[in-house]
Amino acid sequence: MHLVLDFDGTITQLDTTAELVLAAIRRQRRHQPDLLAAWTDAVQAYMQEYHAFKANYTPTRDQRTTFAQEDVYLASLRPIEEASLTRISHSGLFRDLEDTDLYEMGVEVISKGIVAIRSGWGAVLGEAIRRDISVTILSVNWSRSFIRGVLSCMKGEPSVEGVKVIANDLSEEGVIIGPEGDSECRLMTSQDKLEALRREIPVGEKVVYVGDSVTDLGCLMEVSRGVALAGEEGGDGPPLLLTTLRRIGVELVPVGEVERAVREERSEKKVVFWAKEVEELLESGALWI
Repeated sequence: MHLVLDFDGTITQLDTTAELVLAAIRRQRRHQPDLLAAWTDAVQAYMQEYHAFKANYTPTRDQRTTFAQEDVYLASLRPIEEASLTRISHSGLFRDLEDTDLYEMGVEVISKGIVAIRSGWGAVLGEAIRRDISVTILSVNWSRSFIRGVLSCMKGEPSVEGVKVIANDLSEEGVIIGPEGDSECRLMTSQDKLEALRREIPVGEKVVYVGDSVTDLGCLMEVSRGVALAGEEGGDGPPLLLTTLRRIGVELVPVGEVERAVREERSEKKVVFWAKEVEELLESGALWI
């Protein structure tokens, strides 16, 4: 069995992309004072391109009622993501930062309370180690070393050294590169994560995948047991991942019902389990049954 976890918004409470960038700016401000403006420009350019694409894409969101349709839509976002990563790479935001810097930045954002790890993950990883279950973190984050720094601060976990991290990384020139060191194979989309998962996991091995966003959709649909980690409905309604899964006909089953669902296996629909908090994963046994 293999446990595969997303990072941003799954292990951490929120996405850490902006905090990674701001930590880099703090490290380089004395040398490159215009970096914050470069980051602001990059974000604005990305949002303009993304919203324009979404407004003109057909079929529209409500018309996309199958996984195949949603999968094509998510794949179509790749040129926008590619352009964004290229802008970031050329901005100088990460230039001359070494792996040790990025690791320390991960430690820094936790120690200063800028980023928080979801309660319960230390216990989950500890139980996985006790059961001799392989654990991999699969992320579209821009720095594997930053992730390692964050993980090193996890409470209640005896050691995270055995946890494999598959994510993008940064060259000495500050270019965002893929897990294999190639700028042409960066992890950006749901399809990228799924392809990385297929390369990592032997065919036929049982996989439990936990993620919180539509970037995890392909993996959640592929594996033997997918778990959507999404909190209560907020002022803007349910999280996007939950609304997407429902829209494309996926049956969402609370993790507390996993034993019954596994025993009965009567649904003709694809089933994805749903947990609001990490503690529910432990209490239900959904990761191990």
